[in-house]
Formats: sequence, structure tokens, C-alpha cells
Amino acid sequence: MKERPVINSSAAPQASPERQIFNKPRGLGPSLSALRNEGLPSAPISTGRNGPGGCRAIRSPGMLRLHPTFNDLNLAGWLISSESEEKPREVHEPILITQRGILLGGFADWHAAACAGQTEVDCTEFALNDDEALQLILSLHRPQPAWNDFTRTELALQQEPYFQAKALANLSAGGKYKALANLPEAEHVVVREKIADLAGVSPRTVSNVKIILKKAHPSLVAALHNGVITINRALELCHAEKCKHIEQLANFITEASNSKTNRAYIEKLLADQLSADLSVFFAKLKELETTNPGSVEVRPGTGKKTVIVVGKGHLNTLAAENPAGLQ
Repeated sequence: MKERPVINSSAAPQASPERQIFNKPRGLGPSLSALRNEGLPSAPISTGRNGPGGCRAIRSPGMLRLHPTFNDLNLAGWLISSESEEKPREVHEPILITQRGILLGGFADWHAAACAGQTEVDCTEFALNDDEALQLILSLHRPQPAWNDFTRTELALQQEPYFQAKALANLSAGGKYKALANLPEAEHVVVREKIADLAGVSPRTVSNVKIILKKAHPSLVAALHNGVITINRALELCHAEKCKHIEQLANFITEASNSKTNRAYIEKLLADQLSADLSVFFAKLKELETTNPGSVEVRPGTGKKTVIVVGKGHLNTLAAENPAGLQ
């Protein structure tokens, strides 16, 4: 199997050649401005093909795109929202990209330029493949609060197949191992450690996040992305049936705080709960209109998608009558 290059931000010695999959110390990565002005850290690519610095490029915002992983994990909206909210308007970050147009940094400025209809943006371009790009994205944004342990670990887990393939290639040199299923437990531990290093978390956190991603309701995962709930608390909720997760999450948020932000989040959870079974929802809505004529109104919209906005009074009533939540 052909070995792919890997980004390393430290020249520290490694344990052994067969375990040089990825070795990155935990801590803060280089800033976007430093990367633009000073280039990549020394010897960032194991093949040495890229060189230390990037090149200035003028690109159309419409030709640039997020890393495919953000779309695969439905994190594109979260990324733009979190980056835009955290960055002061008067602060402009450099737009860093790969030669293929994948964004490495400056997401909020790129999005603003695209929305404003700008035809060109000034970028700094680096010769990185998709794997290297994701690794560098995680390194650059590790210091930011919105990129919490859960989100970074979920993103880093997308590199698990590469780490597994690398470990298998090391073991199969003598022709003994032929499939990933044959990896011994020791090598599975090594792979988990590599993912942990990439995310800047402990190996135990990687294991916990994998359990959550397997068992959790999507609303619980969204709450983790937004920092509403911790990994340990979410792991506790995962012991219950998935259909109970929304109700338990709402109870947890209510007990934790009565802030306006959390109340709004609870209302969103209730709306998610109601949308689980639209046939039941419409039936309940019809009952409300029958008992209180004129309380339900239909208005035309301009979008392609039909969005139902439920009043707070109806929301609480309907949610109370549908405690089961999603299946």
C-alpha cells in the first residue's frame, strides 16, 4: 500500500519506525496568521514535497469549499455559525486553502465574501491532500472554544481508516495479516492513540465518543457540538433507550440552568420531538384548531422547503401530549 504523507508539527523523536503513523503533541497549534506569514512548521510533510510556505493566490469564493468531512458529518452549518459568532467583525482572518480549493482557515471571512457576492478573495495556498488538510484544520482550530473535545474527536475519527490501514501495512510486511479484522488488540490501541493525538484528547475520550456516536440520538450529538452537555453526561444518557434521549436532555438542561439560551434550546428539542411523527403532529394540530378556531394559520413562503412555525403555547401543549419523543 502506498504510504500517504502526514503532517507533523513537532520534530520530537518517535518510539519506533513502525509506529510513525502520526505523532503530534497536544497543545495549541499555529495561528492562522502565523501560518500565512511564516509558512508551515519545519518539515510538516513527511515526503518533503510541500516546502515550508504557502503561495499567494486570488480565488473566487464560489470555487472554494469546505473539507468534505464537514458535509459528511452535517457540520457545515455548525462550522460557519460557530466561526462567525466567535470572530469580532473588525477582525479579519487570512483565508488559507489547499491547491484543490479546500478551506483550511478563515471560514467566516470566506462565507462573508461569498454572501456579499465578491468575485475574488486573497488566499494563501498550500499543497496538501485531503488527509493532510483535515489534520492541519484540527491543529489550527484546537485553541478555539467552539471546537470542543467532542467535535474534534468526531472529526479526527474520520482518519481512523487511514491509521488502521497504516497499522495493517506495518503488520502485513511478512504476509501474516490480510484484513483490518486481523489487527491485534495492541495495534487497535495504537490507532486509538493516534486519533487521540490528532484530536488533542485522551484515548479514553476517543472510546467514549465512539460509543456516543453509535448510540446517541442526533439531538444529543447536536447538543455536544454546541457545548450544551459534556461527553461524560452524554455517555450517561446513552444508557437509556434512544427514544428517551430528547426528554432526558431537556430535563438536564432545565436543571442545569434557566437561562434564555437554554430555554430556547429546550424549545428546539420539543420541536424536534414533535416532528418525529408528522401524522401524529398534524392530528394534534387539527384537534387544537377544532377546539380553538383560528389558532392555526397557513401562510405562503418564498423558500422551496415547507417550514412549520409553532407558537409557544401550542408547542408546550403538543409536546406534553407526545412524551414518547423519537423512536
